[in-house]
This record gives sequence, C-alpha cells and structure tokens, in this order.
Amino acid sequence: MSESNEAQIRSSSVENENENYLDNQEKFRFIDEIRLHNDNSVYPYQQDDNEIDRLHSQHYLLRMVWQNNFSVPIKQQLIEGGMHVLDIGTGSGIWILEMASEYPLTTFKGIDVNQLFPTDCSPKNSEFIQCDVLEGLPFEDETFDFVHVRFLIPAFTQDQWENVLLRETLRVCKIGGWVQFMEWDPRCINEGPKIKTFTDNIMEFIKSKHGNPMITERLDDQLLSTKKFSSVKHEHKYCPTGSWGGTLGKMGLNDFVQVTKAVSSPFSNFLNMSLQEYEKFVQDCVQEFEVSRTYTKTHRYYGQKISN
Repeated sequence: MSESNEAQIRSSSVENENENYLDNQEKFRFIDEIRLHNDNSVYPYQQDDNEIDRLHSQHYLLRMVWQNNFSVPIKQQLIEGGMHVLDIGTGSGIWILEMASEYPLTTFKGIDVNQLFPTDCSPKNSEFIQCDVLEGLPFEDETFDFVHVRFLIPAFTQDQWENVLLRETLRVCKIGGWVQFMEWDPRCINEGPKIKTFTDNIMEFIKSKHGNPMITERLDDQLLSTKKFSSVKHEHKYCPTGSWGGTLGKMGLNDFVQVTKAVSSPFSNFLNMSLQEYEKFVQDCVQEFEVSRTYTKTHRYYGQKISN
C-alpha cells in the first residue's frame, strides 16, 4: 500500500471518529456543568458517574424488594443455556452483568443510547451496544428468547412508546419467547401534601415532554391489543420509604433522594424554583416520608409471544 493511500485511510478514519463524536455530543447539553440530554429529548436524567451510581443503588433496592431480577418463568432454561436475552435501555448495565454471571450458558445483550455501561471486563457471555431504539434495533426479527425493559416511561413520548419501543420489542422477540416490562407507579401510597405536590408535578413534567406517566394503568391492555400475547400477567410490589421502614426503607429513601438530584436542573426549572428552593422542597418531602409512612410501588407486566 502506498503512503498516500495509507494517509487517506488514516484521514478518513479520523473524520469518521470526529463525526461520531459530534453526533454524540449533539444529543447532550450542559447546565451548571451537569451533562443532560438536549431539550428535544424526553429523558431527564444527567449522564455521568453519579447516574451510574444511582442506577446501581436502585438495582440493589429493586432486587431486595422483588427478591429476583425477573418474573418470567424461564429460570431453568436460562440455567441450561442456549438462550438469548436482550435488555433495552440497559443504563449502567448492572442487570445484564448480574444475569450473565448467574447464567453463564446464556447469552446477554444490553443496548442503550448512552454509553453508561462498561466497555470492558464484562462476563464473556455478555455484550453492550450503543444504539438508539428510535432508529430501530440492530437485530433480525425473532432473535431473542427474553426481552427485558425497565423504567423507560421518562425516556419516550407516548407515540414513541406505542409505535417504536413496543413494536421493536415484539419484533426481535421470538415466537414462544417472553417480554417483561417493569415500571414505577408515579403515585405513592400514603402521600402527604408535599409528596403529592412532588408526584403530581413529576407527572406533569413527563406530560410536558409528551410522555405518558400513567402507562402502568393500561400496559396489560396495550400489550394484549398487539394480538401477540394470549395473556399478560401483572405483578406489583411495595417499598417503604424512610427510616421507619428499616433497611429497605432507608434504601428506598436514598433512591428518592438520588432521583431528585439526578433531575434537579430540568425539574427545578419546570417548577420555577431556584436550586436552593428545590433542595428545600426535597428535604420537606424527606421529612414527610417519616410522618406519612409512604410506600412506592413498582409493576411488572410480562407475557409469552404467540404466532398470529
């Protein structure tokens, strides 16, 4: 190969890397040195090491609440191996990392538009791919035996949820394979006035981005309407929030505080509060959790895909 050809190849490679970097940077903005998605993105959380820590802590909380990482009845098949599992919106990748370690004979893939997941030192049976679901999943039809989706209500508009996320989830799931959606209920049990103000405004904030905070109210009907499931099962669990709830309650409270920090810039702007006013509001909610003995609620909906 001539030196001129080598130089052209190197130049092309650098240009492609720069284009990829700029494309990625255009997805984000910075407020008070906090890295966030751009205004035209629905997703409100900051994108940094603090978010990785938050997602890890939240995962351990959920595992304690549910006592497992999934509800679909395929544990024995995962143990025996040969299965292919996809996690959409994998975030820090903690769900994939745990599952891949627990079921070494099964193959796991995690995808996310953000690269918060690890790029090395993962179990050999796991892989992470940076891609945007809105541009279509980079997999053939009926690739996976189990497709897992968790906490993506804030990430998509109602239209995107119904016409892209749900469609792509079903497309890549095998006939006879399983789909599981897990979401928070935006409302709490035993809400005091401050907490109700908080949750009401969280729902309005999601609506302002054209999302639907109440998807959990009709997700089973939505899944059944696709004609891809003969039945959809629904489970829910409660988690105490506050030191009154012991270790689990303290973990639940910590998750609430971390979430409020993660959305502090966009949500305080939405509330027309300064950051100082917002922090005071959050502390009032924290104190109210102890008095009201508040619970949060998570839902799982899952079903087995059938042929038309």
